[in-house]
Formats: sequence, structure tokens, C-alpha cells
Amino acid sequence: MRVDFQLLNLRYRERSAIEGRILSLIAWYLLPYSHNRFFPRIQISRIYPRPNAARIHLRDGGVSDLCNKVFVVIFNGSQRKYLAKFFFVQIPIGNDEKSISLDFYIIRAQANVLKKAVIEEQARNTDVRNQLKEKEVEFRRAEQEIDSLTFRNQQLTKRITVLQDELDKAQNKPKKGKGKALENNSQIPAPPPPNNILDEEFQKKIVENAQLLSQISDKDSEIESLYDRIQQLECKVDYCEKSKVELECQYQSTIDKLERERNDLQRKLNDRQKQEETVSWSSNEGRRDGFDFDTRGILSNHRQTEPSPFSSPSASRRSSKSLGEGKQKSQEESNEFLYAKSCDLEKEINHWKTQYHILKIKYDELEQRETAATSQINNDTLKPVEINNMIGKLSAPFAIPDEIEARELKISDYFLEEIERLTNEKHVYHIKNLAMAANSEVMHAQLDTSESKREKCEATLLETLSNCNSIQKEKDAQEINYKIQLNTMSEHLANMNEKLIFQTEEIQQLKFELANKVKIHGIYIYKG
Repeated sequence: MRVDFQLLNLRYRERSAIEGRILSLIAWYLLPYSHNRFFPRIQISRIYPRPNAARIHLRDGGVSDLCNKVFVVIFNGSQRKYLAKFFFVQIPIGNDEKSISLDFYIIRAQANVLKKAVIEEQARNTDVRNQLKEKEVEFRRAEQEIDSLTFRNQQLTKRITVLQDELDKAQNKPKKGKGKALENNSQIPAPPPPNNILDEEFQKKIVENAQLLSQISDKDSEIESLYDRIQQLECKVDYCEKSKVELECQYQSTIDKLERERNDLQRKLNDRQKQEETVSWSSNEGRRDGFDFDTRGILSNHRQTEPSPFSSPSASRRSSKSLGEGKQKSQEESNEFLYAKSCDLEKEINHWKTQYHILKIKYDELEQRETAATSQINNDTLKPVEINNMIGKLSAPFAIPDEIEARELKISDYFLEEIERLTNEKHVYHIKNLAMAANSEVMHAQLDTSESKREKCEATLLETLSNCNSIQKEKDAQEINYKIQLNTMSEHLANMNEKLIFQTEEIQQLKFELANKVKIHGIYIYKG
């Protein structure tokens, strides 16, 4: 093999150094275009020096020239970029990786050809199978026709042998009284005419028998095809049942898992709702205690300030105790709220609305009490102070310390954050619950479709079995009818043979008596 390289814009001293690059160029750039067998090695034979160009001939060891391609290698300054167009060139094997990659490309090219050949062979096989089935049907019909013809031929041969025997007997009889026989030919009665009607009926029955035999063979072939169809349907039904069991086993675990997760999420949601209710109850209790304390301070004219219930350690212990009791109660009553759904949110909104209206009424009452108490208090030296909190504005007879206000703000912020977090978790769990319900519905739909397919397959199987049974019954009835007809035909043939034998015996007896007659004085006298 010879491969020509034309080196452009190349100095003469760089030509010897570029030989290795040319070989690597062959090994890597010709890789996708190699579709033939590979030669063991390629050697550089000689270089033709030219101004700013060179042509290198590469030859393989001991192989004739198969192709001749020109590859252009262009150098741009210090960056040597090889630009070449490679088509179908045979390359030597380099290291193991190159050989494996080249073998891979060859095998891939051969695989496409083999795929096409396999597809063509499969098509041919299907055609041959169809032709074979047609030939088998034709062969069966021909066998049936041959059987009917052999039966008819045997009957005819028997008839011919009987007639031949009768003819031989008639020829071998001694010829006595030829003259008398000739004289008395006019007096011999003519033989009875052949019964053509019976022969025609017999031939018709034979033809009908042959047709019935061909129909029986056709029915047998149909029954065999139906049996094959039944086996195929049984295999399909078994496969459908196996797939159904596999799907049930596959999706049952996921359904159970989703049900468990749904129950857990519902339980957590109910726990959060109970915690939220307990938190709201404890906050309402704390606010009510604060309002009672303010009214008691105003009406009893106490000038000394008392700490709020939230600032005292006893109040904090009471709130924590109420929270603990609320958690225990929520854990005990969590099982009662397993089936609560989105309507709980609406109930909660209505609850908060009623709480708001109750607090508003209490606030109005407290304002009225405060105005009444301030009108009665005249000697109080303390200045009233307005308090702005989450309930609203309230004028107190004394100022509350900043620490107490900060603590109240922290407690209120904490409870608000907890309420918001619980509502967000509730929404998230509700969304997950809806997604799980949708997945379970999809799985139920798939199970319903598989059930419907299985029922259809069972219905088709039952229909085919009923058809097969009806065909088998028809076949049995036809066989019984054919046997009865054959028996009647055989009896009829036996009777006809007996009649023929009796008639032939009578004819022979009359011939014998006619030959032995003696005419004496115009009277027929039989010999002693």
C-alpha cells in the first residue's frame, strides 16, 4: 500500500522530524474511516525534496499497492495544525488501544450488515413457513383424494375380477349341441338388462363419501389450528396473570408505604393542630390574666407596680406546664383526628374569628371600666401610660418596665413563628397527601386496565373453547352419520352381489337345462 503526503510550506530540516507526526496523523485521523482489514506495519520508503514541499511515499511490508491517497499537511507559523481529508485508507495496528478501537469500528460495520441479513432471513423464513403451511393443506387434500380414488379403484378391480371370472367360466364350458343351440336361440330368454340406476346411485354415494372425507380432513385441520390458537391464548393468559401478580407485588409495597406515610403525616398534622390550639389557649389565658391584673390595679387604687404574669417565673412555669399538658393531651387525642381534611382549616378560621369578636367585646368592656375608674380616681399621682401591643391600645395608670415589654414581645414573636411554621407544615403535608392520593389513583387505574385485559383474554379463551367443543361435537356427529351411510352402502352392495349371484346361477341353470333338452315328437323331454 502506498500513501502520498504533500507537505506545504515546510523547511527541509523539519521533514525528518515530521515523519513521526505523519504516522500519528495516520493512526488518529484515519481511525473513523477504516473499514477494511489492517496491515501489520507501514514504512517510510523515501522523501522527495521540493522547495517548500515534500512528498513522502509510505509502503507496507510485503503487500502490493492497493490505494493511493494524497494528504495535505499545512503549517501555520509556530502552531503546526494538520488539515487533511481522509477517506478509506488501511492503517497499521499501533498499540493495544488503537487495535481495539479499530476492531470495534470493523465489528460495528459488520454488525449493520449482519442485522440486515438477519432481517432478510427472518422475512424469508416467514414466507417459507407460510408456503409450508399451504403445501401441507394441499398435501392433505391430495391424500384424501388419493384415498377416495384407491377405494373406488379397489371396488372397480373387484368388479372386473368377478366379471372376468364369469367370462372365463362361460368360455370354458363344453360346446355341446351347437346346432340345437343355434336352432333354439330364438327360444332362449334374453338376459336381464343391467341395473343402471343402482350403479348410478352407487357412484353418487361414492362421490359423496369422498367429499365427506375431504370435509372431515378440512375440519381436522381447522380443529388443529384452533387447538394451536387455544394454546397461544392460554400462554397469553398465563403471561397476563404473571404480569398482574408481579405488578401487584411491585406496587403493593409502594401503596402500603404511601398509606403509612399518609397516616403519619395526618397524625403529625393533627398533633400540630392540637399544639396550635393549646398555644392559642395558653396565650388567651395569659392575656386574660393581664387584663384582670390591670383592672384590679385600677379599681383597688394600688400605686405600687406589680410584675406581669409573663415576667414572673411562676407564670412561665404555668405556661410551660400548660404546654406540656397540651402536648400530652394532643398525643392522646391524635387518633381521633386521623380522617380530618381541609375542612379543619375553615373551622380554624371560624374559631379565630369568634376569638377575635370575643376579645373585641372584652376590650370594649375594659375600656368602659377604665373610663369609669379614671373618673373615680382623682388623687393618683402617677401619670397614665398608653400601651400598644398585639391586642390593641390600652392606657395604664402606671408604666410597665422595658424588660417586661421585651419579654412579652419575645413570647408573642415565638408563638407567632410557631403558628406560622405549623401552618406551613400543614400545607406541605396536605400537598404531599394529595400527591400520594393521585399516585394511588393512577396505580388503581393501571390495575383496573390490567384486570379488564385479563377478563377480555378469559372471555376470548372461553369463546374459543366453546367453538372448539361445538366443532368437536359436529365432527363426532358427522363421523357417526358417515359410518351409518357406509354401513348402509356396504349392506346395499352385499344385497346387490347376492342378487347378481342368484341371477347368474339362474341363467346358468336355464342354459344347462336348455342344452339338455331333447325334442321327441314335438314334445320337450328332459334327459333322465
